[in-house]
Amino acid sequence: MNKYYLPYLGLACLAVMSLVACKDKSFDSRTENMNKGTITIYAESEYRVLVEELIQSYENVYPESDIQPVFASDAEVMQALLQDKTRMAFLGHGLTENQMKAMEKMQEIEPEQFLIGREAIAIIASYDYPDSVFYFDAFLQGNSGDAGSTTFTPQYVFNAENSNMITQLLGGNLVHDGMFSLANADTVIGYVARNPKAVGFISFAAISDFDDPAVKEMLGKVQVLQVAHRDSTGKEIVTPLSQSTIATREYPFQRYVTVVKGNTPELLGTGFVNFLYRSKASRIMLKAGLVPEKMPERQVKIVE
Repeated sequence: MNKYYLPYLGLACLAVMSLVACKDKSFDSRTENMNKGTITIYAESEYRVLVEELIQSYENVYPESDIQPVFASDAEVMQALLQDKTRMAFLGHGLTENQMKAMEKMQEIEPEQFLIGREAIAIIASYDYPDSVFYFDAFLQGNSGDAGSTTFTPQYVFNAENSNMITQLLGGNLVHDGMFSLANADTVIGYVARNPKAVGFISFAAISDFDDPAVKEMLGKVQVLQVAHRDSTGKEIVTPLSQSTIATREYPFQRYVTVVKGNTPELLGTGFVNFLYRSKASRIMLKAGLVPEKMPERQVKIVE
């Protein structure tokens, strides 16, 4: 090689190296900023304990992050999303096509939905209720005698904070004899505990962490009913509600813990979503009695 070209070759190499360094620095800065800053996230009230633990764990790892949760009813969370009060939320269901279009029109970007786990609709009754089974087909037909052979007219009590649960259970049939709602899960539990003819519908997340003293107190007042329903062959199946039957999808009334993320200018929103799929977050969900979408890896060390 001609010696007169060597200085130019060296300068070219330095220019390429500088360009790569700048790109790396830009990428590193963007990645670093994904876990910094402040963001407000709305969440359904039933997910308070779960969301608070997820946020605390995330902020312990990334102390420069500040996630401010607002807990509200399902309707209020949806209103916050559709009125641009928040661009990130935890819900027990996904958005409908019309809701997705409304958010996209307002924010000029299609919102993203992330399924992070599964829970269920828990059906509860007092310990004086005549049966330990809820007969779903009889309920759909509007019949009395839901408690096996005992004939009476039950009361069906929903949590007003989670109006979407009625749609999840009944589809388009939103009216049923003897159906009404109370303010929140606590009031539903209290009413059901005092009324042996009442059947309540709440989020399993409200009672799924059996190590929580508050949950133990609630389950001392009410029982969780098994569900009798018919499969595609017409055979009646009776299924208890548990973390296991949610994981195997045997329990019929499943709910999907969904994170909706709109056009968030804060990179922190993306960083938090990434965290929700890591082993640490999955273990928090398992501890809460729910089923994470991504199960944590288990490493087995074999010692000879």
